[in-house]
Amino acid sequence: MKRECSLIRDLLPLYVEQMVSEESKKIIEEHLAQCPSCKKVYEEMTERELGMRPEMGENDESEAAESFRRFVKKEKRRERMKIAVSAVLSFGLAIFLAFAIPAGILGAITLPLWITHTSEDISDYDRDSFKGDSGFLIFPEEVREDRVTEYYYSYREGLFDEDVQLYLQCEYTPEEFQEECLRLEQAHVIYRDGGQRRRNGTRYNTGDYMLPAYEAIQGVDHAYEYALLDEENGRIDYIFLQFVDEDDLVFAREKLPYGYGRDYTVDPKLSPYNMYAFPEEEGEYKGGYITVYH
Repeated sequence: MKRECSLIRDLLPLYVEQMVSEESKKIIEEHLAQCPSCKKVYEEMTERELGMRPEMGENDESEAAESFRRFVKKEKRRERMKIAVSAVLSFGLAIFLAFAIPAGILGAITLPLWITHTSEDISDYDRDSFKGDSGFLIFPEEVREDRVTEYYYSYREGLFDEDVQLYLQCEYTPEEFQEECLRLEQAHVIYRDGGQRRRNGTRYNTGDYMLPAYEAIQGVDHAYEYALLDEENGRIDYIFLQFVDEDDLVFAREKLPYGYGRDYTVDPKLSPYNMYAFPEEEGEYKGGYITVYH
């Protein structure tokens, strides 16, 4: 489109509403007489918005003029809205780049984008509905609400990662405590590879936690699942964490395992474990795991 045509078409709404000077009106009319393309735009604009008919009375003309004035105002509002939206998007992009570039683009993208579920109501407890890379077998299938002293569940979804924090604390009678410890000891998953039966169970760990613990996951793919056993007080803390920063914990940091969040490849004291995953081949790790729960 020629630059002159662009300018003329910008002035057409004002020309139709007779809001241009005599000099501008003369220039527009001379251009319309010489430019079929701009004349067609002008005719389509007036026919569409004014609803022109072969015969039109005085009242009809008045209504058409008012209709067109409303159209011009609407178009102006629409243009202002486009400009405002464009400005907001530009500002948002600038803020994103200001934070993303120093921290690394990938790190910024994988930050949680929104909280999809949060609950502190134990009546919402449902082991089968929890989200995360786990079977949640450390957690009781059912809980008595009068045994629960603390409960918290949050699930936040990002572009690539899911942040999950699940915390349940229960107090038991001595008999119930022993029964629950037995259940934790016997919790396991089975994978059948053809005719071969392979079994993984919980790992009892007395060295990496403030209390003895049964663990299903420790430090694999940024996930941890374990139960802390406080026999003196008849209390068990059930914990699952996946991509959770220490600053976001709802419980005391002392309940975290040694080396929480650290990479086991740079700390030989760490011993990662995942009872829900089996080596693709028996014995030494040779390139991959089969995940039973995901």
